[in-house]
Amino acid sequence: MAAATHMRCVLVFETVSLPPLWIAAARCRGGKPPQSQGGSKLPHSGTIVVVFFLRRLARLIAILATTAFLYAIYLVTRSKRIVRLWMSAMARILGVRVEVSGSRPAGAFLLVSNHLGFLDILVLGAATGVVFVAKSEIAGWPGLGHLASITGTIYIDRQSARDAIRVSEAIAGAVRGGAAVAIFPEGKSTDGSSVLPFKPALLESAARDELPVYPATLHYDRDEAKWYGDETFGANFWRLLALPRVNAALRFGDAIRSRDRKELARRLHAIVSAG
Repeated sequence: MAAATHMRCVLVFETVSLPPLWIAAARCRGGKPPQSQGGSKLPHSGTIVVVFFLRRLARLIAILATTAFLYAIYLVTRSKRIVRLWMSAMARILGVRVEVSGSRPAGAFLLVSNHLGFLDILVLGAATGVVFVAKSEIAGWPGLGHLASITGTIYIDRQSARDAIRVSEAIAGAVRGGAAVAIFPEGKSTDGSSVLPFKPALLESAARDELPVYPATLHYDRDEAKWYGDETFGANFWRLLALPRVNAALRFGDAIRSRDRKELARRLHAIVSAG
């Protein structure tokens, strides 16, 4: 009796937003490729490569065209609303759909959130219009450094413990001046399996002046959307361009005030972790 042929197949459904395409493909091991009900072969893995290429190409074109258009408007108006619009547009082009729960903070405030990667900037920026505290190396990144600077980013030298004092005062000054500022007190991005302890240094001035501090919690339905560890920004961004869709959940908590920065950090961490 002839030995039975064993096959393991994985059916993959792919979508492309720009232009619209629907592709169904199957990859098999240990046997012949499967066939559709009409007897014709399903597209092979080469089709999937083409789909990824088309999606990446379409999104890159959309990103460059949108950025150039809105940047030209920004140079004329210098409106912060353009920055927020740009972040919202970038998120949509990358296929990010955001579900928001809780009351969005308004006015001048400090926002703290867990950190999962690059998409956090777009999601939080589009939702609240905040400016961010970021590592000083970003200022030197081609293109992105300039965009970060014109949005009002506050840079911090992570190699200098003393710089946290300066940045803490800059945050408090910006909030007192009517701005909304966001920080990621974990100090680095993670895979989201847990929330690292919050570092209280950047909360010093907020605690001293009893400024309103809002907690926010972010989740993504795809691990591929996260950027952490030793992966480069380029590798992460290239992968994001190929993802058909990312569902993001953003939850806001109520404002917290405390004159003790360590207590403030603990309370915020508990809320973000529970979200």
